[in-house]
Amino acid sequence: MADLVPCSLFLAPQKVLLPGLVSVSFRALSPREITGACLEAQVRGIEWGGDVHVPPGDLENARAVGQMTRDAGLQVAAYGSYFRCDGSDFEPVLETALAVGAPLIRVWAGTVDYLRSMGIDWEIVSESLARDCDGEARKYPGGD
Repeated sequence: MADLVPCSLFLAPQKVLLPGLVSVSFRALSPREITGACLEAQVRGIEWGGDVHVPPGDLENARAVGQMTRDAGLQVAAYGSYFRCDGSDFEPVLETALAVGAPLIRVWAGTVDYLRSMGIDWEIVSESLARDCDGEARKYPGGD
């Protein structure tokens, strides 16, 4: 399976690019199988997706997947959320990212696909994301 693993790069805390993969490339596999594929392919980290493997709000699962990742000697590179920056509740996404141990959260900018996005007021999307991040950051230690 190692030759079939699509990889990505992520910035590790040491500010070095390391190879990793996104779990959503393997929606049919379990987190344990994905972790095994990472070890076989000798990648260093995983962006855990929020659609199948680490759904937002399932904190027990998020903690277990994060611990399994670290126990295998891998890093959680990011939490791949499907948050759309549309004013919906960001808190479950943030709590899940923290529970899995993700240093980053991937979000989607808006609710329209790129080809139909001309004319969208991107300032509204940007303001929504800034408001969510600012509001949630204040709830956690060090979040000013």
